[in-house]
Amino acid sequence: MDLPPTAIWLMSIAACIIPCSVFLWIWIIVRIQQDKPLLEYEPRRPVTWGLVDLLPILFGIVGMLILLSAFSNNIEEKVRTPGPADFFITGLAELFIVVLIIAWLALRSGARIPDLGLSLQNAPGNIFIGAAAFAILAPPILVIQALLSLLVKYKHSLIDSLSENFGLELMLATGFTAVIVAPICEEFFFRCFLQGWLENFFNPALTMNEKIFGVRKSQDDETTLLNDPETEQPVDPFFSRPSLDNESNPFRSPLAPTDEPTALTPPQIGPQVLSPWPIIISAILFSSMHLGQGAAPVPLFLLALGLGYLYRQTHRLLPCIVLHAILNGFSMITLFFELAHRSKEAAGG
Repeated sequence: MDLPPTAIWLMSIAACIIPCSVFLWIWIIVRIQQDKPLLEYEPRRPVTWGLVDLLPILFGIVGMLILLSAFSNNIEEKVRTPGPADFFITGLAELFIVVLIIAWLALRSGARIPDLGLSLQNAPGNIFIGAAAFAILAPPILVIQALLSLLVKYKHSLIDSLSENFGLELMLATGFTAVIVAPICEEFFFRCFLQGWLENFFNPALTMNEKIFGVRKSQDDETTLLNDPETEQPVDPFFSRPSLDNESNPFRSPLAPTDEPTALTPPQIGPQVLSPWPIIISAILFSSMHLGQGAAPVPLFLLALGLGYLYRQTHRLLPCIVLHAILNGFSMITLFFELAHRSKEAAGG
């Protein structure tokens, strides 16, 4: 009995992914038992934008999505399903929106490449982190999705379009949207832009004024991390201002220094004050964006928690985009095999 292409594809991927996943989950358990983080935290200065940037951009994106939805509905009324050109146009429009947001943040708040999560430092290592995260998260997420699909049918306009008008051009167009556009745009907005600001909001060292209007960096602030001369470890100058009791500080207090905490002791900035709420809130909003797609918000919430953790620890978008793109790519290839098999059966092949 010949197995369908979809089954062969899934069995091949499972044979590769499951051993890696088991090994990595064992490694995770060992790290947890040793009370060590899964990824070392890389400190970063607070992002430069504030609530005054977040709200208008959020409303602008919602308005743009409404326009794109109206455009899609108009297309559906005329030709039933969107064609390849419609997917390409929508994808390019979403990428253009991301470019506009980056330009706005750079001009208004002085955001730089590290603030925007666009650093390509150690790119191969970040690609590996994203691929390893896929091996860790994909099996439980896909199992949960498969179980939920037995109760609630999964719905997506992209799947509907491919099912009704399956062809090479539409495959390429939808693949471009799902594997390239969606990971870039969604990771930038939910992880960098939204979660980045939420990290500011839950940072006790920042004033309410900085949380609303943004954190202004002085011209003396460096764009890269410095190395501690004693430990040779990266140290962010924002997190390592000289103490008032430092002998090299001209404003040093004449009072004898003390290690006793006082009411005037400033809150610490760094790994010890990391809040989980930026990850949780951005994950809730990310999964809520997929309401109307059956039970998809449930596994996507778990995915978003993993993506949020990756971004918080590295403050770079590359590993998040890699994980998101691989998962979407796997789903799209599986869908293509399934639709191709259906098309062949319908043709009597």
